[in-house]
Amino acid sequence: MSNDAFKKLIDNLKNTVSTKLNADNVTKIDSYLKTKKITAPKAIAAEAIGAWLGNKPTTAFYSAKPSRQTTMI
Repeated sequence: MSNDAFKKLIDNLKNTVSTKLNADNVTKIDSYLKTKKITAPKAIAAEAIGAWLGNKPTTAFYSAKPSRQTTMI
């Protein structure tokens, strides 16, 4: 698979996931991250991993949603 094809695949996946997200959960997580002043991609990823390890998979998923990240790799 070429780099361009892979990037297109990732972009399509990000778009699909973004359209399936529950708006209420997105709002809650956005507010939480804003309150905690968590804005950097590394900090968001760390928060998502912490939520996952804390047995909060929904919080982890919404924290790490693709539109929050500047890069996925």
